[in-house]
Amino acid sequence: MQGERYEEFPNGLHVSLSYRQQKTGTDMENVSENVSENLCPNQQKMINAIKDNKKITYIELSKLIGIAPTNVARNIKKLVESKKLTRVGPAKGGHWKVTD
Repeated sequence: MQGERYEEFPNGLHVSLSYRQQKTGTDMENVSENVSENLCPNQQKMINAIKDNKKITYIELSKLIGIAPTNVARNIKKLVESKKLTRVGPAKGGHWKVTD
């Protein structure tokens, strides 16, 4: 390879490597698509349950899926952030809407 150098010292070795093109940043174009397609099993169960009952509660989801209500809340938050789920109306009396 080109541009590689090394120097030996009594207590070690110093190696310098070079590269042709520095890559900076991240390709953010398809990140949200990839994230929403890769739902964990619990999130997929939540989506399916909400499709069946748009007024389902955290407690009902917790019992149905078999996880703690705090974990339901955490997963719901992730689904809302990834735009897979939205809340329509207030916390009491509103309902969930699954967005595709």
